[in-house]
Amino acid sequence: MRTADALEHEVEMLLKLFGVTSVQYNVLRILHSVGEAGRTCSDIGRRMVERHPDITRLLDRMEHAGLIRRRRDGRDRRTVTAQITLAGSVIVQQLEQPLSTLHQKQFAALSDAQVYEMIEGMEKIRFRNGLEKRAGNAGAPGF
Repeated sequence: MRTADALEHEVEMLLKLFGVTSVQYNVLRILHSVGEAGRTCSDIGRRMVERHPDITRLLDRMEHAGLIRRRRDGRDRRTVTAQITLAGSVIVQQLEQPLSTLHQKQFAALSDAQVYEMIEGMEKIRFRNGLEKRAGNAGAPGF
C-alpha cells in the first residue's frame, strides 16, 4: 500500500499540472476510448479504476469544467450518456507521453518480465477474490 501510494502521488502531481485529478482522468480515458458513442453513468462507474461514491456529481463538475457533455436518450429519458469534449480529448492526448515517461521511470527497477509477472500476480489476486472479471490481456504494460 505504501508503494501504491507513492506511485499514485507522483501521478497525481503530474495530472495536477493539467488541471485534473486521477478520478477525472480515469473518466476521460473511459470516454476517450469510445468517442462519440459515450457511456452511461452506470457504465462509467463499472469501468472506473477506483470506486467513486457519487458519479453524478463528479460528472457535474467535469461538465461544468467543459471536459465532458451529457445528453439524455431520446427513447429513455432516464438514460444519460456522457461524451468527452474536445477540451477533454486534448488533455488525454497531452498526458499520453508524460504519463508513459513517468511510468517508465517508476518501473525502471524492474525488467519487462518482472512487470508482466507482477501484473499477472495482481490480476490473480483480484480475480480469485471476485474483485474483477478476467479481461484478457488488459494487464499488459503500456510501456
